Amino acid sequence: MSLVCAAESISRHYTQTPIFDDLSFTIHSGERIGLVGPNGAGKTTLLQVLARDVLPDSGALRWAPESTSTLLRQIAEFPPGRTLIDEAHRAMAHLERAYAEMVEAGERMATAVDDVERAQWAIRYDQRQEYLTHHGGWEFSHRIGDVLFGLGFSEGDFQRPLETFSGGQRNRVLLAQLLLASPDLMLLDEPTNHLDVETIEWLEAYLAREEAAMVIVSHDRFFLDRTIERVWELHAGKLTIYPGDYTSYAKLRVERQKVAGRIAAKQQEQIEHYEEFVRRNKVGQLAKQAKAREKMIARIEAERVETIADVAGPRMGFGEATRTGDIVLEATDLAKEFPGKKLFSGFNLVVARGARLGFLGPNGAGKTTLLRILLGEETPTAGTVKVGQNVKIGYLDQNLALLDPEATPLEAVRPAWRFAEKPEPFRALLARFGIGADMIDQKIRTLSGGERTRVALARINAHEINVLALDEPTNHLDLWACEALESALAEFNGTILVVSHDRAFLSNVVDRLVYVADGNAFLIPGGYDRFLEYRAAMAAERAASDAPTPPSPAAAKKESKRPKRKFPYRKVDDIEADIADRERRVQDGEALLVSPEVYKDGRRVKDVQEQLAALREELARLYEHWEEATELNS
Repeated sequence: MSLVCAAESISRHYTQTPIFDDLSFTIHSGERIGLVGPNGAGKTTLLQVLARDVLPDSGALRWAPESTSTLLRQIAEFPPGRTLIDEAHRAMAHLERAYAEMVEAGERMATAVDDVERAQWAIRYDQRQEYLTHHGGWEFSHRIGDVLFGLGFSEGDFQRPLETFSGGQRNRVLLAQLLLASPDLMLLDEPTNHLDVETIEWLEAYLAREEAAMVIVSHDRFFLDRTIERVWELHAGKLTIYPGDYTSYAKLRVERQKVAGRIAAKQQEQIEHYEEFVRRNKVGQLAKQAKAREKMIARIEAERVETIADVAGPRMGFGEATRTGDIVLEATDLAKEFPGKKLFSGFNLVVARGARLGFLGPNGAGKTTLLRILLGEETPTAGTVKVGQNVKIGYLDQNLALLDPEATPLEAVRPAWRFAEKPEPFRALLARFGIGADMIDQKIRTLSGGERTRVALARINAHEINVLALDEPTNHLDLWACEALESALAEFNGTILVVSHDRAFLSNVVDRLVYVADGNAFLIPGGYDRFLEYRAAMAAERAASDAPTPPSPAAAKKESKRPKRKFPYRKVDDIEADIADRERRVQDGEALLVSPEVYKDGRRVKDVQEQLAALREELARLYEHWEEATELNS
């Protein structure tokens, strides 16, 4: 792998405080790096340094000749009148220019009058051809359709002015520009924000084919597991490198923390033991031995193992929920249409007390609209929603409209009916959600997205609700805050409704899903894993329907008297043997992951994890096949 860049003891400071200090690393072509760390650790600053937007205050950053790096921006601003296709071509301008220069060099070679001139143009031709090959080949223009369609745009969007696009669509334009530019180093800052699950999966596949180096910041743990091969942890100004994906990093960090803690405690115990010996024997017959002990203390101090500090999210917690009626919400024959577009119709749903319900589907399909209808925030085209007894809903919308940007966090969390109360409990509440004393009197508009989200969650908590309705709550949270929110929701004894594209979050929080897509909404019992099984079954059904084989009249008559099979006929014993085999292979794979020769090799870790994921998916299908076979075989 060729070197893209190398950092030598780089530092960056804010006033006199170091954001990070004395960082050294290399990045090679094709490397996939996940950059993790709590909010405020300096991840964005390090990305800006790698994007060459800012210079390090000290140290050196060396780049390979002609290497390029591009940072995914978070604020989508475009000149008036620009269209989607305009911005796509603008991102590829350097490739189009290189192609034109290659064509010109070829023409000049053909018309050169002497060998010297011909050789000069041949060198230029080879340089431009190599440049284009390095950036994906000279048929680069074909990528425009692949990327724009892959990111959910339609052909009708190509000529639309960007000012007519939604905020989420404009952010996807920024992502499209980065992918089309094909830099040597992609700096992806929260690339899955504003993407639905299907588009995230497309992006994972696209990045897997790219030869560029990548540094990725994301709160999406599934996405990190599928795209990276090593982790850079930026914490307390230092960079620690771990092999493997995010799941491997999380396990290895805990293990390293335990080992370092044990060694450090043992070293401290030895130092204290020797120090006591020195105090008692500094003079006298054992003075020589005391001198030796002092040298031993110095050696241990020089080799002292540093403990690994916790990286913990805020404690959060939503308190005890007051009891609602057995039925929290009941929807009957709900429908919602806009001119020229039906979102869903005939939708029925009963939300029982304590339910944990997720909403999933493509962007624009109607997930948020359906949630808002259930909450009484929007009117359906048809149907009714009945709210149960003693229901108190706390609603976190994507845009955090419940927060006044000119208020302070302390003002935001104190309900009007509690203004007479002392501020201390509300300060403590904000602290529980990670809003410290240094932020408590700032204007909310000055806070980061993650900080505003945590203020909004604290505000909901202060209103003593028993139903949490959360629309994309993890978008601006770091990994540790996401996990802290999951823990808080696990302890919450009320009812939860959540719209999210964060697959790990859905897997850990909900036990039922409403899937909204293609003009329909329907309930899928079970969590995100069950949704994957459902989607795989639907894909298999569509594939089978492409080439149907009509049954004989006798077979059709027999089949009509019994449930339809989803899987081909197999003996139960054979399926059970396959299940036992796959379970053994899963155990073998899990054992490999913790073996030193594997977990130190990022690529092997990735390969083993991919094999495990495939085996677990196969197991899920085998269990379903076994259930069908035991019921229908006769």
